[in-house]
Amino acid sequence: MNNISTMFILFPILFGFIGVFYFAIGIRGVIKKKPFLIPYKWMIGVIFLCFLPSIFNNFLFKTGSGLGLINLLNPLMFICLFAFLIIFRPGYIAFGITDSAIREALHAVLKKKGLPFEETIGSIKLTSLQADLQVAIQTWTGTGQIRIKPYNQSQLLTEIVQDLNIYFLENDTKTNMTACIFYIVMAVFMLIFSFYFYTLGFSFKADINNQKAWEYAEKNQNLDEAMTLVDQAIAYKPEWHYLDTKAEIFYKMGKYQEAVNIESDLAGRYPNEQILQDQLKKFKDALNKDSPKP
Repeated sequence: MNNISTMFILFPILFGFIGVFYFAIGIRGVIKKKPFLIPYKWMIGVIFLCFLPSIFNNFLFKTGSGLGLINLLNPLMFICLFAFLIIFRPGYIAFGITDSAIREALHAVLKKKGLPFEETIGSIKLTSLQADLQVAIQTWTGTGQIRIKPYNQSQLLTEIVQDLNIYFLENDTKTNMTACIFYIVMAVFMLIFSFYFYTLGFSFKADINNQKAWEYAEKNQNLDEAMTLVDQAIAYKPEWHYLDTKAEIFYKMGKYQEAVNIESDLAGRYPNEQILQDQLKKFKDALNKDSPKP
């Protein structure tokens, strides 16, 4: 499998997976009409997938000989960003949330767990544990992040988030689904792009097959393989230049009548293509020479 084929297989899979993920996030919020939280590491995974096409481009289509600085720049930037996100952005991300909803939910959950707290700007101090719940809400998008310091209290954060999700399911709270709707729209575009890129791969492969078949025919070698390649191209889209390649292969095989049959049909359908007229004359001349004399 060459690099082009690899690109047209991997990229649609990546974009399709990301599109499905975004759609699942958006549709969950819109259908249930309830806020919810997911691990931030899921979003880091999606960011990783978003960077993969750029990384693949650097390794599949290397500039110069070997891996130079330009080829390594994107992967190095990606590694640094990925490390930053893992180290400094652990926690959970909320969707469909409002400032009042997350505040009420956190108060209810912490009281239920028997955790005394003091509320400050941007955080909630868990006084009995010497820990801080850091909460940031993007009101206009309906999203937010929640983290805990110190990080060795991550298990407690997981338990709090689980209780928050239960609270949101069991109680009516004010919601903002702007981000969820945006995720659905973005997912639709990504899935369309994924499908388009996938079909484009077939079209590109057909062109490659036809080009290789024509090269074999010109060199008068591997004609059976050339016929297989051009038949695969024609099966995807019967372009006239693919059929012309097939006629040329028949000509090189000495099957002049088959070549004339194909080229006569093409010349009739595309009278303005002079190359078809020239090809047809060449095939007919060969057929006449090959025919037995009376």
